[in-house]
Amino acid sequence: MSVMNSPSQYITSRFLLGAGGVLLAWLWVYAETLQHMVQVWAASEAYKHCFFIPLISAYLIYEKRFALARTTIQFRPEVLILLFLGQLAFIVSAALDINLLMHTAAVCSLIVIIWSLIGHQAARVLMFPLLYLLFSIPFGEELVPWLQDVTAWISVSMLQLFGIPVYREGLYIFIPNGTFLVAEACAGIRFLIGTFAIGTLLAYLNYQKYWKRSLFILLCAVIPILANGIRAFGIIIIGYLTDMEHATGADHLVYGWFFFAFVMIILFWLGTFGVDNVEKEETNASLTSAMPTLSLLKLGLLILVLIAPYAASNYWLYGTGATSVSVKDPAPSILSARIESSELSWSMPTDEIIWTGRVNNVPVRLLYVNEDVHGRELVSGRHRLFNEKFWSPVRSYREDTDGRELQFAEIVNTTGERKRLVSWYQVGEKQTANSLKMKVHQLMARLAHEPADGYFIVAEIPEGRSLESLLTLFAPLTHIADSNGVHDG
Repeated sequence: MSVMNSPSQYITSRFLLGAGGVLLAWLWVYAETLQHMVQVWAASEAYKHCFFIPLISAYLIYEKRFALARTTIQFRPEVLILLFLGQLAFIVSAALDINLLMHTAAVCSLIVIIWSLIGHQAARVLMFPLLYLLFSIPFGEELVPWLQDVTAWISVSMLQLFGIPVYREGLYIFIPNGTFLVAEACAGIRFLIGTFAIGTLLAYLNYQKYWKRSLFILLCAVIPILANGIRAFGIIIIGYLTDMEHATGADHLVYGWFFFAFVMIILFWLGTFGVDNVEKEETNASLTSAMPTLSLLKLGLLILVLIAPYAASNYWLYGTGATSVSVKDPAPSILSARIESSELSWSMPTDEIIWTGRVNNVPVRLLYVNEDVHGRELVSGRHRLFNEKFWSPVRSYREDTDGRELQFAEIVNTTGERKRLVSWYQVGEKQTANSLKMKVHQLMARLAHEPADGYFIVAEIPEGRSLESLLTLFAPLTHIADSNGVHDG
């Protein structure tokens, strides 16, 4: 005697097959972006927790299966307007090579796709699990300079409160028997990002009232910042009291992690106060009964909105004669003045194509970026002006000079030596330190099928040398493809 599948099981299978097809289309469109996201997760200690975010979201969705069984699941075509707008945003961010926006577009498009498939009522049930996927976007390292400054301010303020002689120069903190640098690793960004993600999850699980959730999430953002400043203060105190025998080298890292573990315990303890009771959901409902049909027309419409803008933009930007340019040695390609290769004390080491030396006795650092290589960005917060292991910023500001927007920085090292740097991006004849203006210029170049590769330039302004005379070294440029040392890649 054969057993036939019920209509609800047949409908469920067809819906899941259709949803699986949409997911495959999403994976195809965002394959390179997702691969880059995973590479960022693996490369940075600040984002290791991102590997767990999709698993946590999937489990939270699974926990909502009985609540879903009591909702109406219905395909909502009007949500595809958001998907289309998101695809346009992805196309622009991809053309501008803004990795953060590309990562955001990938995650947000998945959320919108699920929303369109299950409808408004079911999306409300899954709101937190879906929005929690946003924590998989590698974001936060942009806050490092600000966190370094806050950490230095907190530690110096506490030292002054305890009557300990202290002098601050940029990110250097001088006490009578030693010097401390608030380096990037001391900014506490890893602790802040991880704690905020865990704290948000804990707020969702422990509290039902929105004001309680918001308050606990706020604590998870503020406490790590304050705790990191106190940690830095504690390390300096240990160094001060032990005449620098302790809290140096690897010691401060060990002390720091013990301190952070203690802060995490405190946060988890705070999360036990005022916990709201959650009613158990009924488990006798069948999820399959709630599943709708997904016709070929609906499926085709969703996949068309997902794929068509991406395919059309790829053909226009990259399939109709766009030029790829690469440079082996940046210096001959961009400079016609007398040049001399040499190491610079303030230059930041990198594995990208770079040249350091002197141009008419002006110390210069040139970083060449070809954005046709996936994952490479000309305008990026990862490009550092100077080596932050040995130099500290005193102040940074931006000025308009002869129509150029330039970034200036004054830096100092432990011996008190000061230098003044100027930096900008350069693509062809376009010179600016304004990130948005340069990104727009690159987009226009791509739309005109012209190369959009270029340089990040940092120059030291020597004593007695005017800025105008320095800029003339770079003024007479035409596009780098017209210079020597260039070949089609």
